[in-house]
Order: sequence, then C-alpha cells, then structure tokens
Amino acid sequence: MKVKITASSLNIRSLPSLIGQILSKFSYGEIVEVVEKQGDWLKINHNGGFGFIATRYTEVIEEKPPIPPVVITQLSDETLGKITASSLNIRNSPNEKAQIIGKLAYKNLVKIIADAGEWLQIQHSQPSAFVMKKYVQFPLNDDDMPYLFMNQRLQQTPLEPQKKIPYTKDARQNQIFSIWNNYGGLLEALSESIDIDFAAAIAVITIESGGKGFAGDGRCLIRFENHIFDQYWGKYHPEIFVTHFKYDSDRKWVNHYFRPSENAEWVDFHGNQDREWMVLNFARTLDDTEALRSMSMGLSQIMGLNFPILGYNSVQEMFVNYCKDIRYHLFGFFDFLNENMKNALRNRDFVLFARYYNGVGMGTHYGDLMQGIFNTFNSFYNSVK
Repeated sequence: MKVKITASSLNIRSLPSLIGQILSKFSYGEIVEVVEKQGDWLKINHNGGFGFIATRYTEVIEEKPPIPPVVITQLSDETLGKITASSLNIRNSPNEKAQIIGKLAYKNLVKIIADAGEWLQIQHSQPSAFVMKKYVQFPLNDDDMPYLFMNQRLQQTPLEPQKKIPYTKDARQNQIFSIWNNYGGLLEALSESIDIDFAAAIAVITIESGGKGFAGDGRCLIRFENHIFDQYWGKYHPEIFVTHFKYDSDRKWVNHYFRPSENAEWVDFHGNQDREWMVLNFARTLDDTEALRSMSMGLSQIMGLNFPILGYNSVQEMFVNYCKDIRYHLFGFFDFLNENMKNALRNRDFVLFARYYNGVGMGTHYGDLMQGIFNTFNSFYNSVK
C-alpha cells in the first residue's frame, strides 16, 4: 500500500521500535510505498535496505489487494503445446521475475504438465519449469502441428491415389506417372495443406530423384558430399581428411573421390549407391553427426544438415525416419519449402523456384525441365476419366 506522512517530521528507524537507529526523516505530505505492516510499524524500502516508520503518523491513500497464491492444476492427459513467440523464456517459477533456466524458439513443441493460471508448467530437465500461457498454443490438433510428420491424419492418408494414369511406351513419361501412381494420394493431401498444385510437386520430385527414395535393396538413396564434410569436419582434421577424401577446389560439388587407406586407389563414388554407402559408413566412424549432416537423402535429396528445418531433434532422428518409410521423404520435402519456394510454386514460376531450391546458377536449366514435366503430367492426368 501507499501512505502519506501526517507528522511534520517522521523518523525512519532501523528497527520497528523506538530503540531503532534513526536513518533519515520524512516530511509532512510525502508519499511512501509500504513493503508490509508489522504491528504499529510499517516496513519500507530505504537506501537499498529496509527502514521502519510509525503507523500512527501515516494515512493510507492506496491499498493494493494481496496477490493470491498461484494455483497449479495438474493435467491428467499429456498435452502438447506449440510456441508462438519468436523466443520464450523458461522460468523456474510462475513469476516474471523468476530465474530464466532456458529458452524456446518459435514452433518448438512442449509437453504441458500443469496449468498455473497465466503460466504453464512444462516438462523440462529441471523439475520446476514454467512458461507464459499466452505464448503457447494448446491443445493441438493435427493441423496445428508445426511439422507434417507429426500430423496423424496425414500419416494415415493412403499413399496411392484413387485416380491413376495408365503407363505408356515412353520411359520418361512413365517415370513421371509412377510418382503419381505410387504416392499421389499423400502428395495431393500435402499439396493441399500448403496450397500448391500437386503437379508442381511431382515436377520437382521428378527432377530431384526421379521419384525414387529407396534403392532396389531397400536402402535409402543417399549422396555423400565431400566438400560439406570438409566444411564441418575436415577443416578441423585436415591430415585425416586429405588421406581419404578429395574434391575439385574450384567447383566443390564435382570430382569427389574416396579411398579407405593411404595406399588404396581413389574411387569415384557418385552414381553408385554401394559406394555412396561405403563412403558414408566410413565417414560415420570419424564423426557420426557430421557425416550424416554432410549427405543428402531420400526422394527429395535434402541434406542432413537441414534436420532442424524438418522438425527433428537430431540428424540421427531424421536419418532413422528416412531409412524407414517413404512418407518421411514426402513430409520432409514439403516441410523444407520456405515461403519464397511455396509462392514460386503457387505462381508456377519454376525458374524462380529452382533458383531458391537448386541455386541461382541452376534456375533456368532446372526450371525449364520442371515446367516441361508439369505440362506433361497435366495433359495426361486431365485426359484420364
């Protein structure tokens, strides 16, 4: 509460007693913020510490209601929440002045343990962890999930479409049609979720991987990138790296070679999945995380280093899912698309899309190829009754 001094001069003492040392004085009419009332004395803030004044020489001018204790209601069911702030503090008690013990980024998911009024208690490495409720969206349904592979409805959507395209004698056309015939059911649902034409998605996937996510032996299709592994691991271990890996210093994405030992022959491994996996497995013995970050995988050949964009906690988690089911390849492709890419596809501007997706220098080349595939697919799809 706040009080007004009613005495012409009022002592501020070190103790709530007349024997307390006089620290200073108030004059008549001064307004004072009170910390708490202690019998006939009022405790106040004074010079970084506390002081006391006699209650009978004051007049209450404003009294604040006591702050009610926070009621924490435990939730019986596990509830997920999605962070809506760009960065949200985690505090060790439901109070804005409490210690910050961590932060959550936009779209992070949290498990909510209890409701504490304006706060939520969440699952955390520390037993007491709270975030402000107004920055958490909960409970979540499928369409609220921040990443597609978390959407149970899409997980259960049939892969194959109801309407299929008959194959022709043209191998290139059949490659395009097989993507639709094998994955069109899920592709249509995913395309609808981000408001793009599913024919545009088929055009991109055809260019990136020819519609295949797994080799004939059941292994996920991969491509190990020497120059990326050098960037993340090799520059810290140059002697080991140059013993086993090399690439063109001017055009880093070409002339990739590998050898398992210093006396072995250099092997060109791109285009051969047995060799790709041999190189990856060797690199994983040097550093599992950096090796997995340094290769592209699956239907849309997304680099492992992009695992956070797809919603994974680690590149290992992404790798396990990609090796398990083609659905994760499709989810990953759609989650990887940023707003610039999505808008380019919505406008059917494939050259612009390819500049974002494949690099500026490849925009026209890949964009024209995608446009041709888009036109071919649509002409046949629209002719099917």
